[in-house]
Amino acid sequence: MLIITSLVVAILLLSTVVYVTEIEKNAPVYVADGDSSLSAVKQTTVHTLVSALANISMGGNRGVLTDDLNRFKSALENHRYNAISELDFTASNSAPYSDGIWINWSNNGKSVSSIFVVFALNSTGNSASYYSEYAINVTSSIISSGTYVPVNESQNQVTVTCNVFNEDEPASAGNLTLYYEQNDTAAWVPATSTNIIDWGNGTYVASFLVGTVAQNYPLPISVNCVDARGVSVWTNTTCVQK
Repeated sequence: MLIITSLVVAILLLSTVVYVTEIEKNAPVYVADGDSSLSAVKQTTVHTLVSALANISMGGNRGVLTDDLNRFKSALENHRYNAISELDFTASNSAPYSDGIWINWSNNGKSVSSIFVVFALNSTGNSASYYSEYAINVTSSIISSGTYVPVNESQNQVTVTCNVFNEDEPASAGNLTLYYEQNDTAAWVPATSTNIIDWGNGTYVASFLVGTVAQNYPLPISVNCVDARGVSVWTNTTCVQK
């Protein structure tokens, strides 16, 4: 009887050890940024902000940023089947941002369209959990400068150099449209027959002809750049006679 009792106790103890071991295997473990799906969430966040910025920079309501983020939050929290996730976001109000948005289309040849939002993602899955705070900044910017030279008594050739950036890195322009103001008429005239050279490193050189320009007149130029991801930036500058 003692042998049988000892055997039963041993079996019970062994069963308990196995049970505890299996529970520990399945218990969630905190892993900082350890889930591969986190990178996918961040990438989707970027796409959401790019979409909102493209909309706003094209004249859309600034409230579209909050609307898009709420839709993204709802989609993430309701359709993530391998984990329970909670996403919070805070649009930056630190200068120069207001409600996460900074649009600065200037007359000095440098302009910016930008969004900045901070996120907090808390996710709990079957085998791992993590908490991550991350900030996403989406910024399209352009720097432009130019000169003009007389071709003959009635025409001048204007040359404008534009440098396009995404997050301060050289980027591609989907479309460049140039305008000029001739002899201080206060009316912007679209540049026609514009020849644009793409240097492949975010630098574009545009040239076109305009009519008579008063000697040493600083010719105002306006450039609209819609980059390859659909974000619009406007900037004005002046071309000096070369």
